[in-house]
Amino acid sequence: MRKNKLVRMIVTLGVAIIMLFAAVGLTACNKDEVIFSRELDTRIKQTILEYHHSQGRWLDITLRNVRFTSYGYYNGVVALRMWHEDWYDSTDENWEIVAGVEFVYPSTSPFRVWSNDSIFTLTAAFYCYGLLTEDDLLNILTYRNIVA
Repeated sequence: MRKNKLVRMIVTLGVAIIMLFAAVGLTACNKDEVIFSRELDTRIKQTILEYHHSQGRWLDITLRNVRFTSYGYYNGVVALRMWHEDWYDSTDENWEIVAGVEFVYPSTSPFRVWSNDSIFTLTAAFYCYGLLTEDDLLNILTYRNIVA
């Protein structure tokens, strides 16, 4: 009888731990795991804001207005689409073909890759810096089609 009670308690504890990880945003993609903590979220948003400021855009936007959607964590980098809350969804589309994989997205919400406080296009992340593999690109596209 005590053994059954112990087993139930262990199972309950295991379920509670899984629920806790889900509540704090544990994301697992492509065999890598990352917890999108408040600190990581802020670092990514700060990098996005600095990226746009350096190009003379979003000059009146603050960190509080920056938004992004993650499309997974791949080999230490985050694939994402970014925007700010005052942007409207444009009907203008951009296309980016990388290693034969076609990405289509609104011109106001581009696909980018975040790595160590830098922002890259998918093309640069794949061809110039080797941050993504062909499998990563296919996984991003699959993830995007499921989430979008």
